[in-house]
Amino acid sequence: MSVTGRRWEPWEDEIIRNQYPTIDVEELVALFPEDRSLKRIRQRASKLGVHRISRQGSVGSGDSPEILSLFTLYLNKAIDIRNRTGRKPDVDAMLNTFREIYGRSRTGN
Repeated sequence: MSVTGRRWEPWEDEIIRNQYPTIDVEELVALFPEDRSLKRIRQRASKLGVHRISRQGSVGSGDSPEILSLFTLYLNKAIDIRNRTGRKPDVDAMLNTFREIYGRSRTGN
């Protein structure tokens, strides 16, 4: 149980993993029960190793939000695997795979 209240439910952690990186803050808070403040959601995301991305961030400000969202989900999945297994992800392989996916999405293949 958290120090300040009830335990985090698995569905709440899933929302954080899947939505926190890119969703608007107001929309994010609306997905949770009233006792989950933005501060507590941010703290939980940090504990889970999930990070937000800037909509005008350096990943590629000209890229579509869908691509940035896909990249963030991909990165958060790697972080989750690292946290569960203790193994460091092969960053070079991850980036190469993402470049392939990204390239196909831009060409429509």
